[in-house]
Order: sequence, then structure tokens, then C-alpha cells
Amino acid sequence: MKAYRLSIYDFPDAGNAIVFANSVSAAKTKAYQPDVCGYEIDPESWTDIRAIRFKELDGMENKTSAEIENVLMNL
Repeated sequence: MKAYRLSIYDFPDAGNAIVFANSVSAAKTKAYQPDVCGYEIDPESWTDIRAIRFKELDGMENKTSAEIENVLMNL
């Protein structure tokens, strides 16, 4: 699967999360899960959610968070 970094437009520190999905649309949908972004997002804020490709993490959806952190530290 493809990796995406989620953030909120005009509030880049909010919701920073790495998610794995097959499309931008599917990645943005994951932002509505409270355990992903850390807080509840207004359902009407679809256009405020940014899902930017993070190709360096593609295919790592089955890795542990420690393994993903290791890759992130070496970028």
C-alpha cells in the first residue's frame, strides 16, 4: 500500500500522522478516525485535510512502529 502523511491545512501540526491506503481519498477518510489524528475532525472539513505521499514508507503497513520510526530517523 501507499504511505501518506496526513495534516490539516492552515494547522500543519494538527493531525500529523502516517497512514497506509490505496488512494488519496482512502487516506483522507482515515483522518476521521480519532485514534489516527488524535482528535475529532469536523465532517465538513474534507477539503482541509491534506494527504501527501510519503513514498519512502510504501509497503510498510505490516511493520511495527519501531521499524517505521527507524526508517524515518534515517531519512
